[in-house]
Amino acid sequence: MFYVLSIGAGIEHLESILLSKELGYKVIAVDRDKSAVGLKFADISYIIDIKNEEEIINIAKKYNIKAVLPTPIGRYLSTVGAVNDALNLKGIGKKSALKCVDKVEFNKEMKKKGVLCANQLVAKSKNEIICAINKIGIPCIIKPRFGSGKRGVRIIYNEYDKNRIISEHLNERGDDDSLIESQIVGREFGIDAVIYDGIFKLILVREKTITEIPYRQETGYICPADIEESLTIKIGKTIENVCRGISIDNCLINADIIIDKNNKVYIIELSGRPSGYYISKKVIPYVTGINFLKEGLNMVLNREYNFTVKSNKLVRISFLSDLNHGLHKIPSNEELKERFNLLDSNINIIKYDEIGTFTSGKDVYKRGFILLKGDSYKEMDENLKDIYSYLNSQEKY
Repeated sequence: MFYVLSIGAGIEHLESILLSKELGYKVIAVDRDKSAVGLKFADISYIIDIKNEEEIINIAKKYNIKAVLPTPIGRYLSTVGAVNDALNLKGIGKKSALKCVDKVEFNKEMKKKGVLCANQLVAKSKNEIICAINKIGIPCIIKPRFGSGKRGVRIIYNEYDKNRIISEHLNERGDDDSLIESQIVGREFGIDAVIYDGIFKLILVREKTITEIPYRQETGYICPADIEESLTIKIGKTIENVCRGISIDNCLINADIIIDKNNKVYIIELSGRPSGYYISKKVIPYVTGINFLKEGLNMVLNREYNFTVKSNKLVRISFLSDLNHGLHKIPSNEELKERFNLLDSNINIIKYDEIGTFTSGKDVYKRGFILLKGDSYKEMDENLKDIYSYLNSQEKY
C-alpha cells in the first residue's frame, strides 16, 4: 500500500486529495482544524498544526509516503519542503520554500539577481510603520511579511486615510512583521508554470481584475492575457530566472507580476506550488487542456506526466465581486449555465445575505465563481456585464 501526504486539508487541498485517491493512493491529511473538509476524504487524518515540522516528518516516515501533494499552501510551504528534504522526495526543498514564503528574503534575492521588484522596508510597531511610510513615500503598499490570500494587504494612497489603513492592517496581520513597499503602477498578472528536472515551462499568463483601492484582492482573471507574444516570452524568461535564482525544481509554480507602461516586468511574489482560487482546478484545464494538478501529482510521484499545452481557449473567471448587498433570488448553477452558456459556476451566496466589500481571499470561497467563455475578449466582457445585470436586477425575480 502506497501513501501520500496532504499538508493541510482545507478546500484548497481537496482536489489533490481526491485525485490521489483516483490514482489508487492512500491519503494522509494533517490540519489543525478538525472541521477541515479534506479530513473527511482522507484515509488517515491527524489534527496537527501544519507548522509542526518535526511531528509531520515523523508521520511521513511512519507511512513511508511517496510524495507530498502539490496544493495551494501559503506560509507553511516550508513544511512541505522540510518533509521533502527529510524523505528525499521529489518537490520543493525547505531552503527554496522559505525564500518563497518570506517576502523579505524573496525581495533580497530578487535585488541580488537584478530582477525588478518593489523597494521594501520592514516594520514592527505602528511608529516604525509610519517612519517606513515616510521613507518609501505615498502611495505605498502595506502587507504582512508572511501570509497569503491578500490578508492585511492595503494601499496607503493619502495622508488622510493613513492611520485608518494602518489600524486595519495591524488588526489582520497576526504576529507577522509589516512590510512597506513602493507601489508599482501597471497591469497585474498571475502566472502558472512548472519546472521539472531543470526544464522550465510557462503554462498560462492571466490578467487580473482588481478591487478598488485600498484593497488589493483579485476579483477575477482574463485568460490568457491579451498581450503580445514577445511580452509573453519576456515574462517566461523573467519567471524562469527567478526559479533558478532560488533553486526551485520539480514543482508547480504560481507567481504575481506587474507590467508597467514601458513593458518592464516587476516580480511581486513567486511560490513553488499551484495557484488557488479555482485556477489550477478549473481555469488551466479549460484554457490549456492540461489537468494541472493531476500532472503535478504525477510529477512528484515519479509517474509519467505531460505538461504540453493542447489548446489556447479564451476564458474569464469572476469571483462575484460586483453584486448588490442582498439578492432577492439566487439562481441555480444549472439556470445560470443554460441562460448564459457558462462553462461552470458555483454560487455560495445565501438569499438576502449582506455581501459586504470584497477585501480578501476568504471572500472568493464565500461567494463562489462564474466561468465563461467567448470568441473574443470583448464578447466575454459584455457577457459578464449581462450576468451581473441579471443577478442584480430585482424586478426580474
